[in-house]
Amino acid sequence: LPSSPQVLEVLKSEKTTRVVLVLDATQPVAQAADLLFQLLQQTTSLPILVVCHKCDLNGAKNWRRLKIQLRTELERLLRVSEETALFATPPLNLDDVASISFLSTSLEKTKAGLQELTAFVEKGDVPDQTITRK
Repeated sequence: LPSSPQVLEVLKSEKTTRVVLVLDATQPVAQAADLLFQLLQQTTSLPILVVCHKCDLNGAKNWRRLKIQLRTELERLLRVSEETALFATPPLNLDDVASISFLSTSLEKTKAGLQELTAFVEKGDVPDQTITRK
């Protein structure tokens, strides 16, 4: 991941209409959750697609498991930020966040998920595996 300040500056742009966050399904989610948390503190209105890549590998987590882990990590980060807040800022409510979609992709020759990813990037079409956080 590029450094978070650089990423967040791009995401603040009025030209940004959607976000794709690619996770390696074989790795822990803490770093991605931190970036997502920072993004959600900036805006909760952008549609977000979490791409769970390498889901076909042994030991990889499926998109449902990654969703649970991301949610758990976001809740932990929210608690920590509330406990250490120095300034009165509006709290982030995870239930008020725009929908987050999840998509599984693989390394197989079938290129699973590539068509859905392309449709989201080019047109904003949301894949069927959409999870609205409520």
